[in-house]
Amino acid sequence: TFAQPLYTDRQREFSRRMSARGLFTPQLVFDGERQISASDWDEARAVLEQALAQPRPAGAPEIVLQRLPGGRVRVAVVGGAHSGAPADIWLIAFDPGPVTVSVTGGENARRRVTHFNLVRTLDRVGDWTGAPVYFERERCRPQCAAIVQQERGGRILAAGATRSSSAVQ
Repeated sequence: TFAQPLYTDRQREFSRRMSARGLFTPQLVFDGERQISASDWDEARAVLEQALAQPRPAGAPEIVLQRLPGGRVRVAVVGGAHSGAPADIWLIAFDPGPVTVSVTGGENARRRVTHFNLVRTLDRVGDWTGAPVYFERERCRPQCAAIVQQERGGRILAAGATRSSSAVQ
């Protein structure tokens, strides 16, 4: 229902990078390094706990997001040290949900499916080379997140998200 070609391209890149046998949905990707099916909640929770227990990558920057009037957002990527190829900076507008849809076709036809953290837009907004980067964007509704990720779907170096109307890191 909410598919976009860019989302599929990103999923393909993850699958290539992790030598997966094809694409599947629902798919969870952890830190750009491990993927599993979202169908097994126990495994998903265990892998999430493992990922959260890992230390931040050495030299990782901080991301600070600040909401501005009219749905705009200001993003700062600061600190850290970087060498090698520039890392990608992504801005993701998402709906925390619940968003419920009636499925009209496929294996879930005639079912209602509820989504959480539904991605509305995904934009590559720049590069991080180790120097501070600041930018503002218009599309950040109802919430948004920013990530700094090694090129071509690599490891997530830093992430931040908005909550309510306040700035977060």
